[in-house]
Amino acid sequence: MSIVLIVFPLVIIIAFAIFRWRRRRFYELAGKIPRVEGTFFGELSYRFLGVKTENITKLLYEVMGADTPITSAYFLTEFMVLANTPEMFKTILSSPHCLKKPTIIYDGFFAKNGILANNGSMQEKHRKILSNSFTPALLNQHNSLFNEKVKKFVRKVGEKAGKGEFDIYNHVAACSLEILMKGNFFDNEDCYDSNVIHSFNNTTILMAARMMRPWMSIDFLAKLTSLSKTIKIGLQPVENKIKEILKINEHLKVESDQKQGVFISQLLNKKYDLSDEEIRDEIFLLIFGGYETTALTLSVCLLMLAMHKEAQQKVIEEIENSNFDENFDITNEETQNFPYIESVLKETMRLFPVAPLFFRETTAEIELDGYTIPTGAMVALPIYFVHRRESIWGSDASKFIPERFESEKVKNLHSHAFVPFSGGKRMCLGYKYAMYQMKITIVNFFKKFEVETSLKYDEIEMQMVPTLHIVNGYKMKVNERKS
Repeated sequence: MSIVLIVFPLVIIIAFAIFRWRRRRFYELAGKIPRVEGTFFGELSYRFLGVKTENITKLLYEVMGADTPITSAYFLTEFMVLANTPEMFKTILSSPHCLKKPTIIYDGFFAKNGILANNGSMQEKHRKILSNSFTPALLNQHNSLFNEKVKKFVRKVGEKAGKGEFDIYNHVAACSLEILMKGNFFDNEDCYDSNVIHSFNNTTILMAARMMRPWMSIDFLAKLTSLSKTIKIGLQPVENKIKEILKINEHLKVESDQKQGVFISQLLNKKYDLSDEEIRDEIFLLIFGGYETTALTLSVCLLMLAMHKEAQQKVIEEIENSNFDENFDITNEETQNFPYIESVLKETMRLFPVAPLFFRETTAEIELDGYTIPTGAMVALPIYFVHRRESIWGSDASKFIPERFESEKVKNLHSHAFVPFSGGKRMCLGYKYAMYQMKITIVNFFKKFEVETSLKYDEIEMQMVPTLHIVNGYKMKVNERKS
């Protein structure tokens, strides 16, 4: 027994020494990069121990909000670099050595076989397949669907007009979900009291908590926790909807040479030989990423216009000057006639990027700001903080000023100072669809209504859960416009 007590620790020490020796280049490079303030010998994960879910965002502010170009920290066994400038964003998002997503972060979405989290040849295969479902031609084919559902949204909101403040998010989310379900899955269910929306509303903050606890990236440990069990129960309505989608589209499980087509037809095409897990995960990600991101941005945009009456009036004037007739559909081409509305949306996405953080993992050494980043390092891109940095956007960076996107100063900014949809080979596939839906929603909405809110801009509180939410909600009073 005494020999075992001596030999076992010795074996552990020797194994650790060998491990460190083989990775000496990694640790040499990592040691040269400045550390995040407030770490314990470079370790950051301990600061998340015992942190309540609602306080995670505050901690992220403390860790990532500093106006320093590049810092680093350890997140348990993971070495993380914080890249804080547009120049570094461009290098990372365009590098073939930064295409990998770190599993310690993205497995927390419960869809590790989907396009958001998968890597390598699987990621390339999925992106090639799914890009066939987001072509300009298909967007034009869905024109009537987008307009039909947006007009339904306007009618539903009209039922609340003149009746005091209400949270508009669920109405916007229902509209987005109906467009997504009908356009991608041939599902025409009424979503204005959807279990899917309620499910995500109740579980996204729990998913964020799981992502910020790195030890939960180990599956067998995560499954033992009450948090994972609670998330699984909370997502059951989504799982039921996925089963329903697969059942009503069973007839699409055939081999086809069709080069482009509706999302579900691409997934079920036997030519691509996707597994049941891959199909399930892609459906889950499109539902979550497709409706929620658009709904959050639109809800914030309406709230911003309710707070900023001058901007709201400019939106209304632009609609009136366009001679828009709500009895007719707006085409994608016609949305180009609303440049101020586009500036309003861009300013909303600058201040409230729905994906406030991106993460990548290096598969080879890269250069950032004079430092060599080692292979296997996790790189964080704090989009939220760069979008609000005064050194980039000026002293009014934290203010809502849509006109800034019409100025020469912003037009001359670095190409990666504003990246709400990410960039490079892993850029959001559906960004054109999202912009189209948001523009026609705003045009139809403000053709009929005006909005106000008792919430003040400086009272806004936010949570990254993992998408960016306004804790105060999206409460506003809707009034019918006087002709």
